[in-house]
Amino acid sequence: MQTQAHLTIHEFSRKNPGHIQEFVQQLYPKINNMPPITFQIDNFSSFKHGEESRTLYAAIKPTYKTDNWLALFKQHLNVGEVITPHVTVAKNISIDQFLLLWPIFTNELFQEKFIADRLMILERESLKPDCKWKIYRELYFRKNV
Repeated sequence: MQTQAHLTIHEFSRKNPGHIQEFVQQLYPKINNMPPITFQIDNFSSFKHGEESRTLYAAIKPTYKTDNWLALFKQHLNVGEVITPHVTVAKNISIDQFLLLWPIFTNELFQEKFIADRLMILERESLKPDCKWKIYRELYFRKNV
């Protein structure tokens, strides 16, 4: 499985296309008023999915600035749950695969910065789980910082 590197913020459930269009129209001025943000990747971590699988990810280092930015972002999206900003490396891998990979990643020091300058809203056919995600809209954060 290959995918472009991205920072997953939230995955919405199935929505009527009309609802999404209205949501994006309401969201656009809020996003356009937010500044771009620099995220610092600081090594690796994992999510546990029951006893059967794990997701390996590059961890975003929390800072006062990024925490506040994400809190505002969540408010604009009207998302209440906890967000763990991360860059997925390997999603839903078996425990055996995880145990093979984890020692390699924990022994590596990985630190990198990247700028989030836009929100990409993706879509896919929800009743066909093998369908690829495609860009629905790109909303840019404020240009003049």
